[in-house]
Amino acid sequence: MLDEEEFAVVRNLYRESFRATKEFRLRYGVPIQCASIEQRFRPVREAYERITGIKDCHENAIMHHRIALYGEPCKRC
Repeated sequence: MLDEEEFAVVRNLYRESFRATKEFRLRYGVPIQCASIEQRFRPVREAYERITGIKDCHENAIMHHRIALYGEPCKRC
């Protein structure tokens, strides 16, 4: 799970992956089928691995690994 600072890093890479792909496709007329998801989102997966040590997590799953999405920590733990 990612705290807010860690999530900000990953979220920015995720956004940039979308933005860069769109710009590349528009500039060169490349159809979406030719834009490899593996390559486009590799920076997201690599950053997540550096932060958590977990390798090869899907980029969409990573975006749900934000601690803040799940509420306040348990007061008893």
